[in-house]
Amino acid sequence: MVMDNSHPGQMGKHPLKLFSIMRSPLLFFLLFFLFVPLFAEAISFGASPGVLSFDNMLRDGYAEHHVLISTNSPTPLKVEGELIGNYSDWLSFEPADLRFNVSRSKPFRVKVIVRPPPDISSDQYLSYVRFISQPLGSATGAVGTSLRASVIIRLNLGITGREIKRCVVGGITLPVVEAGYPLLFSSKVINLGNVRIRPKVTLDVWDRFQEKLVTTFDFLGPEILPTVTASQVRELPTDLEPGQYWGFVKVEPCGYSGLLTFDVARKGDIVDKGSLDSVSAKTWALVNETIPVTARFTNLGERFVSARFKGTVKKEDTIVELLESDELRVEPQETLDLQTFFVPHKPGVYEVSGKVLYNRKLTFEKGTIVNVNPTPRIITSTIINILPLFIYVLIFFIIIFLLFRIRRERKRYRTRHNRHRE
Repeated sequence: MVMDNSHPGQMGKHPLKLFSIMRSPLLFFLLFFLFVPLFAEAISFGASPGVLSFDNMLRDGYAEHHVLISTNSPTPLKVEGELIGNYSDWLSFEPADLRFNVSRSKPFRVKVIVRPPPDISSDQYLSYVRFISQPLGSATGAVGTSLRASVIIRLNLGITGREIKRCVVGGITLPVVEAGYPLLFSSKVINLGNVRIRPKVTLDVWDRFQEKLVTTFDFLGPEILPTVTASQVRELPTDLEPGQYWGFVKVEPCGYSGLLTFDVARKGDIVDKGSLDSVSAKTWALVNETIPVTARFTNLGERFVSARFKGTVKKEDTIVELLESDELRVEPQETLDLQTFFVPHKPGVYEVSGKVLYNRKLTFEKGTIVNVNPTPRIITSTIINILPLFIYVLIFFIIIFLLFRIRRERKRYRTRHNRHRE
């Protein structure tokens, strides 16, 4: 038999103790914070960026930014947005309805548009956009169903009376085109100012050696609102013969200028493509020193090419030497070094530059700088000329010294010997 040594009245007191513990406010809140994350299933919800700055806006102007709403929830999460502040009538959104679903695999992108009124004073203003999620808990959790996530985005609005024209150009391309078809010019312009712009594009087409202007195109791009990025593709009718050409592009009012190359090919032709990756040489050298110049070339095409480097050496904008390497065969996707040499005859700064000629095409030009110092003649040639004479003189004095010592020792020996005989 097993004896129970507990007090007979203790069993009846346990439920009362448990009930009194549950009534403790501190313990209640502790249990609440322990079990709420389990009901909420650790779902996160956020927006990026958290602050949108609309600086230097004009009255009755325009600006836009994008906000990305994301979550780690694997299932769609319903989200609603609302405006907070005194300047909500300036703001609009795309899409206009701020009720949407978002999930881990499908974040949602919202465009925030600001249009200040025409009679607003130049100052700094502040507004907010709040996004609220659906309840995060499961339908069976009495506590979890009341939990929602909220994200607030701050909008800094700056009004000015000064017009700003500023834009950035990129993504300019002229792809290979078949002979007889128009060129396809594409570009991307970002309006970083606070006024509308309509960029003017000038395209000068030059021959393969950039020696002859073949044709010029002038055209206007689309109108671009402030803070907006606009892309365009323009067909340019032309009757260019098959071959390689160079296009010099200018875009105003962006102040952009750039050089690119393109090909006009016959139907069915394979177009070769190569890249001069670098031109390298010693940074410091001496007068009359032989300096290797290495041009690294990569064949980016589908067949082998025969390539050689052709360049110039300039000192104070004057050509002092022409460079040309041996012609080497470069296989598809292979990178090869083309080497040549030059010897500077005067101290100074030398500019080494050139291009690679491959299968009747030219790469972009690249170069490097070589600083040439005068040869230290006093330390080198003078010492080398005097060194043999110095050695002869040293040997002569050593011989004289030895003869003197021998003669002196003999004299001492004779003196001692004579004294001994006496």
